[in-house]
Amino acid sequence: PQGRNTTHDPGTASSLAQVPAMGQADVDQAVRAADRAFQTSGWATMTPTERGVLLHRLTDIVEEHKTTLVWIESLDAGKVLAEGDVQNFIDTML
Repeated sequence: PQGRNTTHDPGTASSLAQVPAMGQADVDQAVRAADRAFQTSGWATMTPTERGVLLHRLTDIVEEHKTTLVWIESLDAGKVLAEGDVQNFIDTML
């Protein structure tokens, strides 16, 4: 990473968090790592049923932490505090 950036609450301009500032080399490295993980993790050779089990497990975890995720999304994107995008993710995955 090439340093850090601050992400701000768009409603108040207050600082929310420090996040890595990524450059092209960082993105390229992340893409290569994702490709390696895809090729070596077993995901590429799993059956659709096996993938579905894992995706449903992810959905359960998101649902378990929905309140926290909704707050983060609201603060980060300046949206009203509602389930919105998080609930859409859950609904899509089910």
